[in-house]
Amino acid sequence: MQHIRVLFYAATLGFFFGVALASAVTLTISDDYFGVLLAGALGVLFLYKRHTPYLVCCVAILCAVFGAFRFELSDWNQPHTLEHFENQKVQFEGVVTQEPDTREKSTHLTITVDTIEQEKTHGVVLVYDDRLSTVLYGDRVKVSGQLKKPESFDTEFGRTFKYPEYLKAQGVSEVMSFAHVAVLSSGHGVWGIGPLFSAKSRLSSAINAVLVPPESGLALGLLLGEKQALGKDLLALFRNAGLIHIVVLSGYNISILIVALLWCLSLCSLRVRSIVGALAIGLFVMMVGPSATVLRAAFMAGLVLLSHMTGRTYAILRALLISGVVILLLNPYLLAYDPGFQLSFLSTLGLILIAPSIEKWFVRIPSTFELKGFAISTLATQIMVLPILSYAIGSISVVSLVANMLVLPLVPLAMFLSGGAGFVYLLFPAAGTFVGYPAYLVLTYIVRVGSWFGSLSFAAVTVPEFSFIWVVVSYCCIGITLWYLATRVPSDKKPRLKAPMTVVHNDEDIFPF
Repeated sequence: MQHIRVLFYAATLGFFFGVALASAVTLTISDDYFGVLLAGALGVLFLYKRHTPYLVCCVAILCAVFGAFRFELSDWNQPHTLEHFENQKVQFEGVVTQEPDTREKSTHLTITVDTIEQEKTHGVVLVYDDRLSTVLYGDRVKVSGQLKKPESFDTEFGRTFKYPEYLKAQGVSEVMSFAHVAVLSSGHGVWGIGPLFSAKSRLSSAINAVLVPPESGLALGLLLGEKQALGKDLLALFRNAGLIHIVVLSGYNISILIVALLWCLSLCSLRVRSIVGALAIGLFVMMVGPSATVLRAAFMAGLVLLSHMTGRTYAILRALLISGVVILLLNPYLLAYDPGFQLSFLSTLGLILIAPSIEKWFVRIPSTFELKGFAISTLATQIMVLPILSYAIGSISVVSLVANMLVLPLVPLAMFLSGGAGFVYLLFPAAGTFVGYPAYLVLTYIVRVGSWFGSLSFAAVTVPEFSFIWVVVSYCCIGITLWYLATRVPSDKKPRLKAPMTVVHNDEDIFPF
């Protein structure tokens, strides 16, 4: 069993390394052949000498080659027909294949193109339409404008955001601003997705009816991940306070929804709860959009439900690695090009690996309202994401620990009251103001805490730009420290964290993602 676990970690980590290597340097088929030959040689040595390290290295190299090949395959399959029309005024037709994203000044439309200048083609264009656009998911549209290649830009913290690579991870190859969009027909989307988006829109309208900004924007962020509804200024304050994760639909938000659903089904059989929970996860992912963060949390939640149904032990580290491999098999660009995937994966890894080691530092913090758990989880995730956050973003919140301890205990209540108020308004509009008041009080508290901490002059520190090699060195140091702590402390004396840091096999426990 120990050898199987070692081979599992070698395979998954090898796959991650292969994807990362292919995204950093240009590999050729001959490089893949060399890797396969090297793995084959190690396999022969294992058969001859029966030394396990040979087998481990063989599996790791083979999976690394497979990961690199998967990345290269995505590059080969990229459509390039739209490149011939760059910097030209063109007219194309296509279908809106994602929910329109309404921003402060525009609406982003993701359109899968099938005809350009009356020629058959294929590609995905991000169109910046008017903010008051009435285009819906599944609409077939005719678009006129100048097609352009997306360009990188400098952020306020002195970093260069590689926008073309980020859009590439979303499947987008070209952009078009100041476009003229005309709807030709409707109902061309995937069956069942349109009604989900309609239900989401009705719930959003109901929440906006019972609450006022900025509380309504916060409620939409907590429940549906619509962080833009919070407003640019308040988003900046929440980012400074280290609270931005609560409005981007992280795994924590999804875990709260799943736990609430399982509690509502507590009188049903285990099989029914697991099946309904899995369906709910799938519907929710389709409704809010399959971002990398949502997919990672959804995969892990599905594995939890599977362990409940089968009675098998749920190993969260293996679940995280499996979910990461599955996501990268679907879209290998996410590892290098999507900061959301990087931060989501690393923060969960921090909860798993770092949190148990630092629990002893918080013995004086009371467990009331899970304050100790929130303090441990916040510090553990901050430690794990600090190197990549400093490198990619350039800004670090120094007040996030205290701000999260004050806010996180009330997030489940805010979600429950906000969602409940929205649903009650849909059924009984006359009761909207009454049912929305408790939600308003809790949301106002969160807004004020986030605004106050975010407005402090020392809330966030800007980090000067540095080489990526220091990110690698930092994670090597973290890994060595964790290895030292794991080998120094006997396994029977290691701290055992309670929920929400670990999963205990009861429906009432909070999932750790």
